Amino acid sequence: MSIDNALLKQKQSNQEYQYQVGGSLLPGNPTYIKRQADIDLYKALKQGDFCYIFNARQMGKSSLRVQIISQLKAEGVVCCSVDVTEFISRDFTEEQWYLSIIYRINEELSLINKKELFAWWKELSELSAVQRFNEFIKTILLETIVNQNIVIFLDEIDSILNLNFNPDNFFAAIRYLYNQRADYPS
Repeated sequence: MSIDNALLKQKQSNQEYQYQVGGSLLPGNPTYIKRQADIDLYKALKQGDFCYIFNARQMGKSSLRVQIISQLKAEGVVCCSVDVTEFISRDFTEEQWYLSIIYRINEELSLINKKELFAWWKELSELSAVQRFNEFIKTILLETIVNQNIVIFLDEIDSILNLNFNPDNFFAAIRYLYNQRADYPS
Protein backbone atom coordinates (compact mmCIF):
# COMPACT_ATOMS: atom_id res chain seq x y z
CA MET A 1 0.00 0.00 0.00
CA SER A 2 1.33 3.43 -0.92
CA ILE A 3 0.34 6.74 0.60
CA ASP A 4 1.10 9.88 -1.38
CA ASN A 5 1.69 13.23 0.21
CA ALA A 6 2.32 15.87 -2.44
CA LEU A 7 3.64 18.41 0.03
CA LEU A 8 6.12 15.93 1.48
CA LYS A 9 7.28 14.86 -1.98
CA GLN A 10 7.69 18.51 -2.99
CA LYS A 11 9.88 19.19 0.08
CA GLN A 12 11.90 16.03 -0.60
CA SER A 13 12.67 17.11 -4.13
CA ASN A 14 14.12 20.41 -2.89
CA GLN A 15 16.12 19.08 0.07
CA GLU A 16 16.89 15.91 1.91
CA TYR A 17 14.00 15.11 4.25
CA GLN A 18 14.96 13.65 7.62
CA TYR A 19 12.30 12.96 10.19
CA GLN A 20 13.48 13.43 13.77
CA VAL A 21 12.04 11.61 16.75
CA GLY A 22 12.63 13.35 20.07
CA GLY A 23 14.82 16.30 20.89
CA SER A 24 14.63 19.89 19.73
CA LEU A 25 14.45 20.70 16.06
CA LEU A 26 17.10 23.11 14.83
CA PRO A 27 16.06 26.53 13.51
CA GLY A 28 14.85 26.26 9.94
CA ASN A 29 14.28 22.50 10.14
CA PRO A 30 11.75 21.66 7.40
CA THR A 31 9.80 19.36 9.71
CA TYR A 32 9.06 22.16 12.18
CA ILE A 33 5.47 23.31 11.87
CA LYS A 34 4.86 26.89 12.93
CA ARG A 35 1.86 27.07 15.24
CA GLN A 36 -0.21 29.82 16.80
CA ALA A 37 1.92 29.35 19.93
CA ASP A 38 4.97 30.54 17.94
CA ILE A 39 3.23 33.77 16.99
CA ASP A 40 1.75 34.35 20.44
CA LEU A 41 4.99 33.65 22.32
CA TYR A 42 7.07 35.79 19.99
CA LYS A 43 4.70 38.76 20.29
CA ALA A 44 4.46 38.46 24.07
CA LEU A 45 8.24 38.29 24.50
CA LYS A 46 8.74 41.27 22.20
CA GLN A 47 6.31 43.20 24.44
CA GLY A 48 8.31 42.20 27.53
CA ASP A 49 5.61 39.95 28.95
CA PHE A 50 6.29 37.16 31.43
CA CYS A 51 5.63 33.97 29.47
CA TYR A 52 5.37 30.29 30.18
CA ILE A 53 4.48 27.29 28.05
CA PHE A 54 2.93 24.25 29.67
CA ASN A 55 2.17 21.08 27.77
CA ALA A 56 2.77 17.35 27.94
CA ARG A 57 6.16 15.84 27.13
CA GLN A 58 7.22 15.56 23.49
CA MET A 59 4.76 18.20 22.29
CA GLY A 60 7.33 20.61 20.84
CA LYS A 61 7.97 23.03 23.71
CA SER A 62 11.75 22.83 23.38
CA SER A 63 11.58 23.13 19.60
CA LEU A 64 9.35 26.17 20.04
CA ARG A 65 12.00 27.65 22.34
CA VAL A 66 14.75 27.01 19.78
CA GLN A 67 12.76 28.64 16.97
CA ILE A 68 11.87 31.70 19.08
CA ILE A 69 15.46 32.15 20.28
CA SER A 70 16.61 32.11 16.66
CA GLN A 71 14.06 34.80 15.75
CA LEU A 72 14.84 36.98 18.77
CA LYS A 73 18.62 36.75 18.36
CA ALA A 74 18.28 37.76 14.71
CA GLU A 75 16.65 40.96 15.99
CA GLY A 76 19.35 41.69 18.56
CA VAL A 77 17.60 40.34 21.65
CA VAL A 78 20.01 38.68 24.09
CA CYS A 79 18.75 35.16 24.82
CA CYS A 80 19.84 32.55 27.28
CA SER A 81 18.44 29.06 27.62
CA VAL A 82 18.85 26.99 30.77
CA ASP A 83 17.78 23.34 30.78
CA VAL A 84 16.92 22.91 34.43
CA THR A 85 17.32 19.11 34.27
CA GLU A 86 21.09 19.71 34.13
CA PHE A 87 20.94 20.79 37.78
CA ILE A 88 18.53 18.29 39.27
CA SER A 89 20.07 16.05 41.86
CA ARG A 90 18.87 15.09 45.30
CA ASP A 91 22.48 15.66 46.38
CA PHE A 92 22.45 19.36 45.43
CA THR A 93 22.12 21.81 48.26
CA GLU A 94 20.05 24.91 47.66
CA GLU A 95 23.25 26.94 47.45
CA GLN A 96 24.80 24.60 44.87
CA TRP A 97 21.63 24.67 42.79
CA TYR A 98 21.42 28.47 42.61
CA LEU A 99 25.13 28.74 41.86
CA SER A 100 24.68 26.20 39.05
CA ILE A 101 21.87 28.24 37.49
CA ILE A 102 23.92 31.43 37.79
CA TYR A 103 26.97 29.65 36.39
CA ARG A 104 25.02 28.48 33.32
CA ILE A 105 23.57 31.95 32.62
CA ASN A 106 27.01 33.50 33.07
CA GLU A 107 28.65 30.97 30.74
CA GLU A 108 26.03 31.26 28.03
CA LEU A 109 26.12 35.07 28.03
CA SER A 110 29.89 35.43 28.70
CA LEU A 111 29.35 37.98 31.46
CA ILE A 112 32.38 37.58 33.75
CA ASN A 113 35.11 34.98 34.00
CA LYS A 114 34.63 31.93 36.22
CA LYS A 115 37.17 33.03 38.78
CA GLU A 116 35.37 36.37 39.24
CA LEU A 117 32.02 34.62 39.46
CA PHE A 118 33.13 32.27 42.24
CA ALA A 119 34.83 35.13 44.11
CA TRP A 120 31.63 37.19 43.82
CA TRP A 121 29.55 34.24 45.11
CA LYS A 122 31.83 33.80 48.14
CA GLU A 123 31.92 37.54 48.81
CA LEU A 124 28.14 37.51 49.25
CA SER A 125 28.10 34.37 51.40
CA GLU A 126 26.18 36.17 54.15
CA LEU A 127 23.18 36.37 51.81
CA SER A 128 20.87 33.45 51.11
CA ALA A 129 21.28 31.63 47.80
CA VAL A 130 18.11 33.17 46.38
CA GLN A 131 19.27 36.66 47.38
CA ARG A 132 22.55 36.03 45.55
CA PHE A 133 20.57 34.90 42.52
CA ASN A 134 18.65 38.19 42.58
CA GLU A 135 21.87 40.16 43.04
CA PHE A 136 23.48 38.31 40.13
CA ILE A 137 20.64 39.32 37.84
CA LYS A 138 20.63 42.94 39.04
CA THR A 139 24.33 43.66 39.47
CA ILE A 140 26.06 41.41 36.96
CA LEU A 141 23.62 40.52 34.20
CA LEU A 142 21.80 43.84 33.95
CA GLU A 143 24.92 45.94 34.47
CA THR A 144 26.87 43.99 31.84
CA ILE A 145 24.19 43.86 29.18
CA VAL A 146 22.78 47.36 28.87
CA ASN A 147 20.35 48.87 26.36
CA GLN A 148 19.34 45.44 25.07
CA ASN A 149 16.36 43.29 25.82
CA ILE A 150 17.18 40.03 27.57
CA VAL A 151 15.11 36.84 27.55
CA ILE A 152 15.98 33.88 29.77
CA PHE A 153 14.32 30.57 28.91
CA LEU A 154 14.03 27.90 31.59
CA ASP A 155 13.38 24.58 29.88
CA GLU A 156 12.07 21.50 31.73
CA ILE A 157 11.18 23.68 34.73
CA ASP A 158 8.90 20.97 36.12
CA SER A 159 12.00 18.99 37.09
CA ILE A 160 12.63 21.54 39.84
CA LEU A 161 10.02 19.67 41.88
CA ASN A 162 12.56 16.83 42.29
CA LEU A 163 14.96 18.94 44.34
CA ASN A 164 15.46 18.19 48.03
CA PHE A 165 14.46 21.73 49.01
CA ASN A 166 11.36 23.82 48.40
CA PRO A 167 11.61 25.66 45.05
CA ASP A 168 9.03 28.31 46.01
CA ASN A 169 11.76 30.89 46.64
CA PHE A 170 12.99 30.47 43.08
CA PHE A 171 9.57 31.22 41.63
CA ALA A 172 9.17 34.13 44.04
CA ALA A 173 12.54 35.48 42.88
CA ILE A 174 11.47 35.32 39.24
CA ARG A 175 8.26 37.15 40.08
CA TYR A 176 10.21 39.73 42.13
CA LEU A 177 12.70 40.38 39.32
CA TYR A 178 9.92 40.66 36.75
CA ASN A 179 8.03 43.15 38.95
CA GLN A 180 11.20 45.21 39.50
CA ARG A 181 11.02 46.26 35.85
CA ALA A 182 8.29 48.75 36.79
CA ASP A 183 10.51 50.38 39.44
CA TYR A 184 13.72 50.20 37.39
CA PRO A 185 12.73 50.32 33.72
CA SER A 186 16.26 50.91 32.44
